Amino acid sequence: MKRLPIAALILIASPAIALGLLLYLYGVDVPFWDQWSVLGLAEAFHLHILTFGQLFAQYNEHRLFFPRVLLLGIDALAHGNVKYELAALWLLAAIVLLNVYRLARLTLQGTAVRLLTGTFLASLLIFSPIQYQNWLWGMQVDMLLPMACLSTALVVLYSNRGPWLKLAIAAALATVAGYSYLNGLSCWVLLIPAVLQQFKSKPAKLRAASIWIALVVFSLAAYFHDYRFLGSRPELSDLLAHSELVIISFLGFLGAPLSFGTGINEERLAHFIGAAIVLLAALVGVRLIDSWRKPGMLWRCTPWLTIGAYALVTAVIVTLGRATSSPQRLLESRYTSFSVYLFVALIFLWPILFAPPDAPPPGWKRWSIEGAVGVILLLQFFTSLYAIGQMKETRTDRLESKACLAFFNLIDDPCQTQRLDWDPMLLKQRVQSLERLDFFHPPLVQSPDLRLLAGSADPSSKQYGVFESLTNAGSGFYRASGSGVADAIVLTYLRADGAPVSFAMADWMKTNPSNNPAGWEKWFELPPNADRIQAWAYDALAGRAFLLFGEQRISSAPPTNVRFAPKARGFLDTVDAGDVLVVKGWAVLLSQHKPADMTLLTCGDNNAIVAAGQPWQIRPDVVRELGDARYLKSGWQIPVRPEKMPPGCEVKAWAYDAASNEAGLLPDLKSK
Repeated sequence: MKRLPIAALILIASPAIALGLLLYLYGVDVPFWDQWSVLGLAEAFHLHILTFGQLFAQYNEHRLFFPRVLLLGIDALAHGNVKYELAALWLLAAIVLLNVYRLARLTLQGTAVRLLTGTFLASLLIFSPIQYQNWLWGMQVDMLLPMACLSTALVVLYSNRGPWLKLAIAAALATVAGYSYLNGLSCWVLLIPAVLQQFKSKPAKLRAASIWIALVVFSLAAYFHDYRFLGSRPELSDLLAHSELVIISFLGFLGAPLSFGTGINEERLAHFIGAAIVLLAALVGVRLIDSWRKPGMLWRCTPWLTIGAYALVTAVIVTLGRATSSPQRLLESRYTSFSVYLFVALIFLWPILFAPPDAPPPGWKRWSIEGAVGVILLLQFFTSLYAIGQMKETRTDRLESKACLAFFNLIDDPCQTQRLDWDPMLLKQRVQSLERLDFFHPPLVQSPDLRLLAGSADPSSKQYGVFESLTNAGSGFYRASGSGVADAIVLTYLRADGAPVSFAMADWMKTNPSNNPAGWEKWFELPPNADRIQAWAYDALAGRAFLLFGEQRISSAPPTNVRFAPKARGFLDTVDAGDVLVVKGWAVLLSQHKPADMTLLTCGDNNAIVAAGQPWQIRPDVVRELGDARYLKSGWQIPVRPEKMPPGCEVKAWAYDAASNEAGLLPDLKSK
């Protein structure tokens, strides 16, 4: 098939261009969760202590050797700027689209309209914003690298190079895929039909198969050398006992890329779309059995069967691992980077098998194909709108995380373990080392005197918000509240020389503070000799702070007696002892259908407050148990310094409702 004109190529590239713009708008340069482990490798590299064992080390179920090498190179050039990692994600997807276009030109027959339609739909799916969890998290190159390798191997195998050279290149790419993500190991099996097609004689096929099998054995032996199976693996009896749940979860995994934003229950729609896509795949299989002897038919179908099989194998692996423990997670955005490729495969298999180019399809077939294209476009439109909203929210969360990181050296706040990394001691060590390597942009705040960061704004204008109230909660704790427009609200007290010294970061009481003035609140212990308290709006990208209207005095703060009630919805999950006591759990307010406004930790029979933190962490298990997606961010994790806990003190956790000034006890799971 001839090349498409420039205008058609621009249309095909338009989803990639649109996604690039979204990444530019919503990407934030801040490390997030597991990304700190990758930065640990960059730290070791700059200190000249990086070893091969660190790159090859097992991470969960995976060997992330090649993603680590790639990210290490990016971080070395960009000094940890996460936006460059997002660009790498985009480039990997662009490689996949280019490979899909080249394979389509080789395998499709008929008019240029057919090639344009199929490749444009594939581009929409490959660059779909519904993969937002991966697009905005730089370390997720491991999710995209296997498909980039698999599709490139197929293009090489369908080129005019010599068969043995093609086998060598395909084996190298399969190795990269396998050492990028666990499901990449399947590429060794999936590429066998395309590899054997390169050899015409039976002896040559046998030699090629023998060499391929030897390479597979060597790769697997290295992969599973000193391998540890982590966590609990589902038993066959358990899977059979919950077979209906397993099947439904499998369908949801496959249908997730087009199931959001329509107003229909996402889970049910995902199951329906998944069932439809499995039915279409079955029809394709039946048709292939009837047609595979036609000249060239198997050759034309093999690359798309390989790509579709990759999605199905991944769906099976993930479903078996999660269906009986956390099936709700199978609909997560990050997994759509796998499931979209079953749609991509069917987009090209359908015209190859059911729409021969030499005869126009009858009316009902034509309308059914056009109708299917219309449905895909409509569902993709609604899903993309939903995903763009999630990207906006993710940007807000990341900016809050960046603000939390900016004050890492000055303020000890629960946001560090909730938004950055769960291990406070390891995080502290890594932040200090990376700071010396200039990996943070702008640099972390070094002085607690916010006058050094003050922007030019008149606080009397209330442009950035208002410090509304300050109350005495007892036990040495105070509760500040107000409204603001910023990435973070920083509380300061005025030192004797008039310097505003930062000592606490407020919690937002509204999900998105960037659009309108949002409520904020902070429970804090009073710094020594402090009386005058101010609040500042902090811009994480510019590294500037703006004084909010209003100033409060500790001496005039009225008392407020929190009512501690015996019942609430939530649990105290774990208490991890160490240099820092880390208390974890979840808390919601059922009457208001939202996470608790705050979690309070107390000690003793008189419920003396020792720490406070806002629920923020994602808890899909809570959503499943309560059947309401509004409880997603109900998890909390609060570090407590051991010196704050008297000997023999039992920690209690409470879900706080700001509207009623009531705190409900969260039962300790250990007592259940």
